[in-house]
Amino acid sequence: MKHKEWNSMEQIKPGDYIFISGYAGLEGTFEILKRQEERLKAHYASSFLREIQKKAETLHLPKQKEVASYFQDAYIKELSEGGIYQALYKMAMSQKVGFDIDIFKIPILQETIELCELFRINPYQFNSGGSYLIIANPKKEEIKHLIEEDGFLQLIGVITESPDKLIRSGDEVKHLQRPVLNEIEKIK
Repeated sequence: MKHKEWNSMEQIKPGDYIFISGYAGLEGTFEILKRQEERLKAHYASSFLREIQKKAETLHLPKQKEVASYFQDAYIKELSEGGIYQALYKMAMSQKVGFDIDIFKIPILQETIELCELFRINPYQFNSGGSYLIIANPKKEEIKHLIEEDGFLQLIGVITESPDKLIRSGDEVKHLQRPVLNEIEKIK
C-alpha cells in the first residue's frame, strides 16, 4: 500500500475521488471551547457545552496509518491548520488539477456549525486536525465498502482536468479562491 504527500513524483489524476475522513473544523471547535469558555457559557446551555467537551474527550478518529490502510494507492493530507479549503487549494495548485466537490457531503458536527455562526467564521477554513483529505481511485464497487468500514469516511467529490476549483452547494456553484486566513485567528 502506498501513501503519498502532495509533492510525490506521481500525479493526482482527473477522475480520482476526493474523500474526507473525520469532520470539518473539528479541532477548531475544541479550540474555541478552550479560548472562549466564558463567552460560550453566556450564549449556550451548559448541556450543549458539556456535549462538545465530551466529544473532545471521547471522539476517536482513525489515525493516518489506519486511513491509509483502506486504500491501495492514496494521497493523504491531515486537515490541520487552514482546514479543508486550504488543503484542497494547495493540492490543486501543486498538482495542476481542479476539483468539483459537494459541500453538503463534507462531514461537519452541528456543534461546529453553531460555534462558527456565533463567531462568524467559515468552518471549512478552520483547523480540522485529526481529519484527513484523501485522494484515491478505488473501484466504484469498493467505495461503499470503504465508507462503511471507516465509519468517518465520506466521498465529497472528484479531481477534474479543468483548473477550476468548484464547490457545489445545491444548485449554486462557487469557485474556491485562495484561502488567506486560518479562521481561528479571528478569535482572540
